[in-house]
Amino acid sequence: MSKPPETEPPPLSFVFSTPVWGSNHISVFLSIGLPSLLAAGNLPDLATAIACRYRIYTRPQDRAQLQAAPAFCRLTELLPVEIKEITEAIEVPHRTMSDCHIDTMTLADEERAAAVFIPPDCVWSSGSMMNLLSIAQSGKSVVHMSGIRLDRDAVVPELARCSSDDGQVLAIGARQLTEIGLKHLHPIAYSHFWNEHDGGLMPANLMWTVSGEGLLLRCFHLHPLMVRSQVPFAKFSSTIDDDLLLYACPDESRDHIVSDSDEILAFELSGLDRIVGVVCPKGSVEGAAGWAELGTNLRHRALIRQPIRVHSTPTTETLWARRIADSDRVVGRLLNLVGCSTLGLLARGETRVLSDRMVAASFGHGATGIARPLWSSIVYAIRAALQALNSRLYGWLFLSGDRPRMAHPSWLVWQSSVAATLQCLGAGDRTLAVIGADPAVIREIEARRPDLKVVAIDGKTSLRTAASELQKDFAVVIAMGLDDDGEVMPALTKLSAVGLKSYLLRLSRSAAAEDSQFNVRGIGGIGTRLSAYLSKLMGSFRARVRALHGATRLLVRAVGLLSAPVVYMGVAMVGLVSNSIGVLLDRLTPSVRSAEPAGPQAFTTQKVGKEQR
Repeated sequence: MSKPPETEPPPLSFVFSTPVWGSNHISVFLSIGLPSLLAAGNLPDLATAIACRYRIYTRPQDRAQLQAAPAFCRLTELLPVEIKEITEAIEVPHRTMSDCHIDTMTLADEERAAAVFIPPDCVWSSGSMMNLLSIAQSGKSVVHMSGIRLDRDAVVPELARCSSDDGQVLAIGARQLTEIGLKHLHPIAYSHFWNEHDGGLMPANLMWTVSGEGLLLRCFHLHPLMVRSQVPFAKFSSTIDDDLLLYACPDESRDHIVSDSDEILAFELSGLDRIVGVVCPKGSVEGAAGWAELGTNLRHRALIRQPIRVHSTPTTETLWARRIADSDRVVGRLLNLVGCSTLGLLARGETRVLSDRMVAASFGHGATGIARPLWSSIVYAIRAALQALNSRLYGWLFLSGDRPRMAHPSWLVWQSSVAATLQCLGAGDRTLAVIGADPAVIREIEARRPDLKVVAIDGKTSLRTAASELQKDFAVVIAMGLDDDGEVMPALTKLSAVGLKSYLLRLSRSAAAEDSQFNVRGIGGIGTRLSAYLSKLMGSFRARVRALHGATRLLVRAVGLLSAPVVYMGVAMVGLVSNSIGVLLDRLTPSVRSAEPAGPQAFTTQKVGKEQR
């Protein structure tokens, strides 16, 4: 009997994917990221070599900005491009981004293609995509690469000088790109240096300087640039650099790590408002190992074994060998700790790593990323049950739907913020931009003024950069400066100068606001300020608890879970008393209003577009 013919694998093809929304990210993608992909050796050559398609995910309101860009039009001439709209509200950006990646993986698996994940805010060296093709054709399922973060605002002007006259193509070699990039490292990048520069350590990636030539990297978390599923339609619950590969590509022998920037290079571009916290002091093996207990799985712990060279010159082997040996010692000690058994950690007195392992177990995290030992499952089940009980009690005591009850320590601040906002609005106002407000405050304003279109702007940097758009689209702009408001003052002054009604709502006035060109109003009276002070003290206490390390943190967490019902009852009593007293004090000391802004332009309503507001 003849043997049936073997099914040949389909020809290699790529499905490119970029989730991008918001004016800033789209601008970087269209001016830097996409033009660098349109350089020789990237998409123009790749599209002639194999079948490719590109799927871009964005919000409906951002579609026009994409389609009007010359670089986007050039992309559509090279390969099929589809814009898929994100219609759901984007509340957790990483979750939305992961949903887009899941959709891309489904499409790639349907077509038996490889998914290529292109972040919107990256600049690529020329030739990267054709080198990616060579790796994929060698039979690899996954291509991992690093992505050092740069200061976007400092590096973009320098990169723009490498663009073509029409701005559609940005051609730059890997070594030239490295030379430019390493001059403009983002503060987050400095937090990855093992024992160089000030500040603390974020050990997801570790870096060492190789003098005059570049950086040596050892990374737990690498970006999976290309994924060709070994297990089609595998389900994953986290992000593509976390658990995707455990399910979709379990055979790690078919992984490829880009270990030299000459092969493939991309830098990530971020504003200085982007912050990633540090978790331990520089050079702390115990601190890095403790973080790894919760932040990594076995796949990540295999990735960090590979040294990665990012260099702007030819490499001097003796220099790099010395740095690789230094990093080998660090990585060896680190992996020895995370690979030690729980009893072994206890016997060695490694309380920091042991406590972090127990915390990881309580969150259901195991080193394999899939299966957990029995003791870990028991800890996770107990914690989940206690958390569910405490969550129900918290909601019953402190919340009415999504609004705080009077027992909530911040209830009076919330009420006063809503009242102060409504007092700033005229009967004819129809559009309002609010900066720095709690989402519950926004929802309450909308409930009380159904005729009003309210847009929340998150972050003071957004206000400064969007000042021109705000003056065109909104009748009133309100910033709630409950703490430091120095960042928003220049933007509010600019908006008031063109006649837009601009307010800064504060718990107290400061000398810096006395001569401002915008209106400064108090939120509540003395009672509200006392309530805010009490809430701030509680927040400070919680921050100190979160900053604890080792066995102390583990003990406090365990006690906190068990004693939460008693603590919640006590806080509710304090909240009721303080808010009741605060209401009485506010009636005796009504909110203090500052003088109206000086000058003939003060709150002169703009005529242009007023009918649409």
